[in-house]
Amino acid sequence: MLALVVAAVSGCEDSAASRLNSRAPGLLKQAGTALSKVSSVKETGANVMSSQDSSIPYQKVTFTSEMDLSDPSKPSSHTVLSRSGNYLDVYSSGGFLFTQDQEGQWHKTASPGTSSMTPGDLIRMTEGASNLRLSPTAAGYRISFDVDPRTLEKLDILAGDEASAADAAGTAGLRTSALYTIARDTMLVESAKIVMRMPDVTGEGETTGTVTVKLYDFNQPVNTVLPEAAGSAREQ
Repeated sequence: MLALVVAAVSGCEDSAASRLNSRAPGLLKQAGTALSKVSSVKETGANVMSSQDSSIPYQKVTFTSEMDLSDPSKPSSHTVLSRSGNYLDVYSSGGFLFTQDQEGQWHKTASPGTSSMTPGDLIRMTEGASNLRLSPTAAGYRISFDVDPRTLEKLDILAGDEASAADAAGTAGLRTSALYTIARDTMLVESAKIVMRMPDVTGEGETTGTVTVKLYDFNQPVNTVLPEAAGSAREQ
């Protein structure tokens, strides 16, 4: 009798979870609509790589960023990257990324995007998402999902040694999951966590990359003006 009761309770819990999770696609769609209307935003976050392979050192890059997205085809931004006490300013303007080397020389590289994760990136990451799980909170929703590998190939969210490790493994071998925190009143994604697990291709262990980002000050004034000296940047 006890076994029957436990089975019945378990079945009810599974059914309730299934009904709850069935709301996740619609909520992600609403969040995508809200994000598509964002004209400016500020971010803070980190990109961390760790590995069981001793030849791949622990890496952590933190960042702050502000973006002007009023022209989606040519967003402008100012991002400050910090790694081991070293700082790098990165600007995007007019379809280029601008950086300054240690000698004070400016360089530019053609790029349609920014050096940070944009609201558009968060929208595209949900394309083909699977295994969606919803957890309501007092202020909104937490939705986790598995990212379609084909979608990941279209996004540039890996950097430096992390990208090299992914190239060696092949993006098809990546297992990527995401967790979005969505505000109930605005349906905007206020934070995101993306975890990428790269397969062990060397026999030395798995490598994991984790990107966390907090988004705030939506549609508020930002300063992304390119420094005057960057006007003489050399194109790479």
